[in-house]
Amino acid sequence: MRKFALLGLTILIMIFMFGCFPSRYVQYIESCYYDSIKNITRFNRLPLGYVEIPGNWNKTSYNNVSKQQFFRNIDSVSLAVAFWPEDQYGFYKRGETDMTFLNDFYEWDSKYIAEQINGQRKIIEQDSTQQSYILWNVYNDSDVNGYFLYGLKRGRVYNLYITTKKWKEQQKINFLKQLFTNKK
Repeated sequence: MRKFALLGLTILIMIFMFGCFPSRYVQYIESCYYDSIKNITRFNRLPLGYVEIPGNWNKTSYNNVSKQQFFRNIDSVSLAVAFWPEDQYGFYKRGETDMTFLNDFYEWDSKYIAEQINGQRKIIEQDSTQQSYILWNVYNDSDVNGYFLYGLKRGRVYNLYITTKKWKEQQKINFLKQLFTNKK
């Protein structure tokens, strides 16, 4: 009898806890660890997604608005990673193609970012056949020169960002594509 009482209490607590959150609230479990054998940093935000980042990266800060987790490596390269369900965005339309969603996401987010830094934006590459992503650059006359990859996998939006003066443009592009496609 006592087991049933505890089970009932547990169920009530769970109903209360999950019932109190708005329907748009997403719960996740996060972990980040460095695997010295593979020389990768694995960042998980389950059930939303994960990335395996080549090398040893340290978490630095988190942007609650954009849901981006920032990292820095020993060479001071700055990387940000975010995953979020596509249906959590106000412009999401059920049944639209991945690239239609990504183009809407790009227009919405890149325009905002460019306005914030008084900068320019340009699309570098798009892929709608193998993987659905848009890779783009934002820059200004001051000191901003960042690269983003917006991708979509299994209903999850990936927002990857890198900035550094130490890497050439193609190295940044290849790095972001590798993170998204999980290919070496």
